[in-house]
Amino acid sequence: MASQKAGDNDKTLTVTSLKKRRDFLRLRKAPTYRSKLFTVSGRMDAATSGDTRIGYTVTTKLGNAVVRNRIKRRLRAATRSVLPEKGLRGFDYVVIARRAVLRAEYTDLINEFSCALDHIHKNRSKG
Repeated sequence: MASQKAGDNDKTLTVTSLKKRRDFLRLRKAPTYRSKLFTVSGRMDAATSGDTRIGYTVTTKLGNAVVRNRIKRRLRAATRSVLPEKGLRGFDYVVIARRAVLRAEYTDLINEFSCALDHIHKNRSKG
């Protein structure tokens, strides 16, 4: 997921991937939302040029490469549908997957991620 554009005609939200380890580590201290499906951390990043960035963490404990890639594909699809409406410009997010993502309904993934963004944006001054 190198880059995707979505949103209204005059307001375009650009979503790119987090790549650097230091960005993932910085978000460990950010406001967090935990659920049975995943954990989401997010915080405003002053260094970015207004892009919204997202990273995914799927550990080897969750399965082999095929399983991990399937989990990542499901998470990417869910975040792709929610971020244009609920994501904030200049925010960085990290999604840490749990095994339950494999068996969850797609609508449950979307609803959980939407709730996670609401929670993080509401508590952004605490991080």
